Amino acid sequence: LTFLCSQSLQVAYNVQLRELCAQGDVEAAESLFRSMRSIEGSIPDQVTYNTMMKVHSNRLDVEKVDALLEEMKKENIEPDQVTYSTLITLYTDVGDLNRAEETFQAMIVAGVLANTVVYNTLIRMYAKAGLTEKVEEKFQNMQNLRIWPDKVTYTTLISYFASIGETEKAEDAFNSALGAKTNVDEAVFSAMMKL
Repeated sequence: LTFLCSQSLQVAYNVQLRELCAQGDVEAAESLFRSMRSIEGSIPDQVTYNTMMKVHSNRLDVEKVDALLEEMKKENIEPDQVTYSTLITLYTDVGDLNRAEETFQAMIVAGVLANTVVYNTLIRMYAKAGLTEKVEEKFQNMQNLRIWPDKVTYTTLISYFASIGETEKAEDAFNSALGAKTNVDEAVFSAMMKL
């Protein structure tokens, strides 16, 4: 019974925390996050940390996100796919290619499976940096692991290849999108129009 009460309390805190973050009330979310420790049976869990990391990642606050990750590790809470995805997105958004790639490698070593969102983030990052070989490598890795590209993947590839004058590669990506079980929408067609 004590365990169920503890779990219910944990869920209630996490729901309230997510709501505060969704409203953009970061100060209240921080206050609730810190107060969780003072209530018996309530400690921040993986969901709690991921929520707080996401809100600070959206603000591009690398220092705060890194501190939360360290705190999470000290509490012996293992990062999951959401944690790693948040970190990779943050490092990509601030232009820190090395940290994004290091985090991706740490994710693989930890045995956490990357998903389409993670690969799309990496492909976008390398495209933005103009690193064609890395764009193609990540796309190939994605396919080799049977992680199915989506319309974001194809739009990124088409736009990137079109921007560097690689018409044939852009067309190949477009044809792959048409042949895949992907909902090809106006974004994919719009990317092709840039050729």
